[in-house]
Amino acid sequence: MPLSTRGNVKLAYQAIISEGTVEQQCRYLNKALLTSVWPHLSVPAQAARQWQERFPELRGNLRAKLAAC
Repeated sequence: MPLSTRGNVKLAYQAIISEGTVEQQCRYLNKALLTSVWPHLSVPAQAARQWQERFPELRGNLRAKLAAC
């Protein structure tokens, strides 16, 4: 999937965060890009909490649409 559009970035990042292995997450996620799209991602609530605990810089961007628990 080409990441030339913000929509594709969102889809790819949602999938990598929700379903990717740690190795895939380390390989494919970019910190600056993740921080910018985080408020617009739709990820499971538990995953969002875990990521925000691990990466506090995401907490200020908790406009992220969380999937139903």
